[in-house]
Amino acid sequence: MWRDDELMANLITITIAQRAAVAPHYCRHSSGGLIMPSLFFISSASIILLPFASPSPPLSTVLKIAGISFLFGTVRIRSFTATTRCLATSSSFRKPPPHVGTKRIHFVDRVVGGYTVELFKKLAVFTPPPPISTFNKLLTKISRSKLYHSVVSLYRNTMLVAGITPDPYTYGILIKCFCGLDKVDMGFAVFGIMIKKRMESDTVVCTSLIVGLCRQLRISDALNLFERMPEMGCIPNSFTYTAIIRGFCCVGHIETAIMWLRKMGKEPISTYCFPDAVTYTIVIDALCKDRRMDDVFKLVNEMDELDIKIDWCVYSCIIRGFVINGDWEKAVSIFEKMVASHRDGPVPKNSITLNTLMTALSEQGKIKEAHRMFNLFVKYGQNPDIVAYSILLKSYILSGQLDSSVKIWSLMIIKGISPDVYCYNILINGYCKNQQLDKALNLLKVMVMYSDCPNPDIVTYNSILYNICMTSGVEAVELYLQEMDNQGISPDVVTYNSLMLAFFRLEKWGEANRFFSMMKDHGVCPNIVTYTILIDTYCKQERMNDAYKLFDTMVESGIEPNLVLYNSLMNGHCDLGEVEKVFDIFKRILLDGHQPNAISYSILVKAYCRTWDIDRAFNVCNQMKPLEEEPNLFIYNTLLVGLLQIHKALDAQKLLDYMHIRGIVPNIVTYTIMLKGLCRIQPFPLAGEAMKLYDSIDIQDFRKEGIEIFNVLIHGMFRARKTKTARLLFQSIETEGLVPNIATCDIMIYGLVKFGLFEEVEKILVHMKTHCCHPDVRFLTTINRAFSR
Repeated sequence: MWRDDELMANLITITIAQRAAVAPHYCRHSSGGLIMPSLFFISSASIILLPFASPSPPLSTVLKIAGISFLFGTVRIRSFTATTRCLATSSSFRKPPPHVGTKRIHFVDRVVGGYTVELFKKLAVFTPPPPISTFNKLLTKISRSKLYHSVVSLYRNTMLVAGITPDPYTYGILIKCFCGLDKVDMGFAVFGIMIKKRMESDTVVCTSLIVGLCRQLRISDALNLFERMPEMGCIPNSFTYTAIIRGFCCVGHIETAIMWLRKMGKEPISTYCFPDAVTYTIVIDALCKDRRMDDVFKLVNEMDELDIKIDWCVYSCIIRGFVINGDWEKAVSIFEKMVASHRDGPVPKNSITLNTLMTALSEQGKIKEAHRMFNLFVKYGQNPDIVAYSILLKSYILSGQLDSSVKIWSLMIIKGISPDVYCYNILINGYCKNQQLDKALNLLKVMVMYSDCPNPDIVTYNSILYNICMTSGVEAVELYLQEMDNQGISPDVVTYNSLMLAFFRLEKWGEANRFFSMMKDHGVCPNIVTYTILIDTYCKQERMNDAYKLFDTMVESGIEPNLVLYNSLMNGHCDLGEVEKVFDIFKRILLDGHQPNAISYSILVKAYCRTWDIDRAFNVCNQMKPLEEEPNLFIYNTLLVGLLQIHKALDAQKLLDYMHIRGIVPNIVTYTIMLKGLCRIQPFPLAGEAMKLYDSIDIQDFRKEGIEIFNVLIHGMFRARKTKTARLLFQSIETEGLVPNIATCDIMIYGLVKFGLFEEVEKILVHMKTHCCHPDVRFLTTINRAFSR
């Protein structure tokens, strides 16, 4: 028997008071005194708030409010129908965007589970304890919050210690939790205890085990248990069949899954087991992933005939299937049909389908189409969620359309959707990438100053710190690191990597190494990116010994080198002319199981060209084609250099024509290589071929870079003794909308002096003065050499 009503009321009140720190903002004051922090309960309909006042009311009142009643010494927890404010839909508890990649239990579920765990522990110490059904209902509530570890811990450390004897229902809950933790073998161990104690198992227990086995892809074991269910007096239900069908779909046995779908409701054992929307959706999803869209629509028609509602989940699967097939028009058509079918009332789950389609369209660069789907969604009276806005924000930023991204941000504010930290980070990163650091810092200030804005996180500061380092230097970086510390945000490995990369690019080696030391002092372990940044820098500085020392340190720490790191080492040796070592590292790449990429092959081609072995360089390109690695522009430019340095101008021109056929557009480097090579071929420069190539180039495509083409060509004409052509080229520079630079004047003066055209030299000097083209050391050296001849 229980002691008295007051004892139980105080117990619940004390339990709540002990958890006040979890949610202190739920405490309220009134004229009557302090209202105790509220106790959360989950019902099938909603999550509600139950206040308890101090002093504690009689137990009967408390339990009546809480939905707990005593009947013949048994505690029963009833479902709640009363509703107050539903916390599940509050913005404070909004589920994180799925694209963030975080998978966590809802905060409210954790709070509920936490209170229930405390109540469970308090009840377990009563003498005599409540009936086992009381504990079973509490364990069920905790398991529904997906706090499986807590259920197992309560069973081992509370129930068994208190001498509470579990019943079959308790073991069933425990088995379900073990399966939820992917510990099916432990679930079978509990199942064995049930058999040993001659307890009857039910369909729910067997279904839990089958679900766990299918999650581990142990389909044969699941089928074996399914076949033995009738022997144990258990009749499979629709959940059991659905679990088996899901298992077959997971291992790719779709035909078998369809066969089991046909069995439901037709075999004697499954007379009352009919497939529902969930069963069909599982098979439809598998067919969509297998690109079998015709079979998908057969099942959809079958659902329609059976009067099974085609919901948003089915639409999402079909849309995803068309996306996988690259059939965007049908994907969009299905989405339009889905949205139009719910025009009379918004269906919140449609947002997931919208987000799926928008993400797929954005990944394929179809941002305008993604935005059109967004507008269509709004047109039919449905409200996109914050995830949809963030997809558009990110897509426009990645495509370089910052203005469009800012418009989406403004639309969010107008629609009353408060941007979360993920959205702030997207826009801040966009400002930083577009060299608008001042606007990024203004957004950061807004986040820090205003309480209704989300607090900045480590991602926010990582986006900003690199740009601050590149523009403002060490002192500004230290200030923001201090601001991070004040907010309790510690720099992570990405922070240090960004700072080291920035300082290395600024050639501030000391600062970069200081942050590397600081990183280790603060207990942040370097990762592969850290070592790649350092080793790549050492290779570019021709400090190969230091690079290999760091490489050995990395391997000793248990970090495996990746392809990017090997490419850096290859490039370092290639720049030093150590071609044999380049080949050795390439062999090591293959031995380590890495697949060389276009950069690896381009370095190898460059190494062969440095040794004048152009045939092997072309063989490398031929090896790339079976590996689905097409030679890129850099490789073709390297091959052109190799051909021209051995005076194979005709082959170089053929290769340039082949590039056009392959759809590879030459850049300024390509044309500079060709012109320079044609003009330098000995003994007779191919000036005429160079001029033909020049006539085929649209200088306007290269804007300011076009002056480099003129410099190369003018220099070539002087080498070929075509002074008139060189002078005409110089005069046509301004016609093309370009301005001669100091290098242009340098080349002209040297050539004119060489051929005794001193009057023209004076015109060049006047031109330099007019265009404020100030002479440098190289120019003065050229003048001295020219006149000394």
